[in-house]
Amino acid sequence: MKNLKTVICSVCAACLFCHSFSLYAGPWFVPSEAWESSATLSSKSDVALLAHYGLIKAPILTWPLAWTDIGPSLLSSTAKKRIKKAPFAVQLAYGRILSQYYTAIEQQKIKPSAYVSGGQHINPFRTIDYQPRANFQGGVALEGQNKHLAIKAAVDYGEYDDATLNAHVDDSYAYLLFGNWALGFDKLNNWWGPGYSSSMIYSSNPPPLAKFTFRRNQSLPFETKWLSWIGHWSITTSLSRGGPNVPEPYPLIWMLNLAARPLQSLQLSLSRNSLFAGEKRPVNWTMIGNLITADDNCDPSIYGQEYCARNTPGNEIWELTGDWDWYQTFKIPANLYLQTTFNDRIPSNSYMWVYNAWHAIFPKLNPPIPARTAFLAGASTWGSMYDQLLRLYFEFEYTHQYAYYFWGEREYDIYGGSYPYVYYGKLIGSTLGSDATGYTVGAILNETNGNTDSILIRYVKLNQVGTYNQILNWGYPFHKQDLLWLSFNRSVDLTKNLGRLSGQLGYIQSLNGSGLKTSPSFYLVWTKGF
Repeated sequence: MKNLKTVICSVCAACLFCHSFSLYAGPWFVPSEAWESSATLSSKSDVALLAHYGLIKAPILTWPLAWTDIGPSLLSSTAKKRIKKAPFAVQLAYGRILSQYYTAIEQQKIKPSAYVSGGQHINPFRTIDYQPRANFQGGVALEGQNKHLAIKAAVDYGEYDDATLNAHVDDSYAYLLFGNWALGFDKLNNWWGPGYSSSMIYSSNPPPLAKFTFRRNQSLPFETKWLSWIGHWSITTSLSRGGPNVPEPYPLIWMLNLAARPLQSLQLSLSRNSLFAGEKRPVNWTMIGNLITADDNCDPSIYGQEYCARNTPGNEIWELTGDWDWYQTFKIPANLYLQTTFNDRIPSNSYMWVYNAWHAIFPKLNPPIPARTAFLAGASTWGSMYDQLLRLYFEFEYTHQYAYYFWGEREYDIYGGSYPYVYYGKLIGSTLGSDATGYTVGAILNETNGNTDSILIRYVKLNQVGTYNQILNWGYPFHKQDLLWLSFNRSVDLTKNLGRLSGQLGYIQSLNGSGLKTSPSFYLVWTKGF
């Protein structure tokens, strides 16, 4: 708590210091927040549409997105010419996102905002949309930015487990801006991946991680001809600290993402999230060296038990994503995407010949070949319905761990172990947990008047191996159960500048097994920027 108080005081002091500056609000388009300016399913659909039409050049797989990747691209002379010939639904999406951009850079002293939310039996499978973490939540925020400093101080109340007890500083940040780079502290939600219903590597399922972050602001291509083929690219890396209720208390969490768009029709993302050290296992330089070389499979027969216990980093998950846009390739309004996580090296039991060949050259280094996959595969299509943008998507999520996809040697509990892939009890990636399967069909409708609707149908098969421990259930947060989830979301702008009202009506049906009960659910969120 002492460290937390220091952080809060520092943020507040920075806000007071900046009060005399001419400030700008919000350098990033942040998902899964309650504030009126935050990204939602509908705005993700709009941004994707503008990228499909080549109006946004940057990769859009790693949220938060920098507004410098969106606004200047939309305001370029090329984009202005293209938008005049685009379908009316695309023009409306262009106007909606550009309006949010102008709001984000609006010049003023300090920008305040507030929200209140409430609900019952809230959906446990979070998407990129905001949804409350408790039956009642409320908060206020102040944000601003000048040339070299970006600040947001947010405080809210909600009864859920986090480093800050029931009074949270979620959605706060304090950044130094220099050139095309940003360095600072944040407690922002992240969403790494192309999916609408889930992210396999970093989703909004856990409370926002308190972390120090270094990021590239604008995804400009390299100027040299030797690297210009990479196209627009971005990098984000963060360091955080986990909670106490895990086998290795207070582990360090290092997150890294590289995204690129070598072709307008192709986006790629490579991520690596590592959990290491902790209260009982202090960091040392050998451990850091093993972390950098991704060597966390220490062999006691080679190094000895004491060396492995002291210097093995912990656990890590890699991610590789590809998003292929058919509109840019064939003028077909569709895109296909695949997000794959790799939880370990290639298994030695099935591929000993690979290890033998590698160790003949590097006797003390394991082969750096990733394996043990989980994945999300999806497709979306879009069109105009009475000048309104309609997007349909299908996603298949699979967290059973074979060597590669459906083949090879199988292991269990990919998110558990001595370094479980959690932050304060919530999985950092997929909401489904280990050894689960999910089928999702969704629709997003962006109306001409700015209101939005979305429908979600999910059939999930949770914890199919049946392992469950109410105390040690990090990798298996649910009982073995088959569920059907239906939900309808609507968001409307209130008249007379009274803010925005959003809500969800849902129904969860238990089809087989026990755990979550059949019940209706709902929540309502009011938010306003002042």
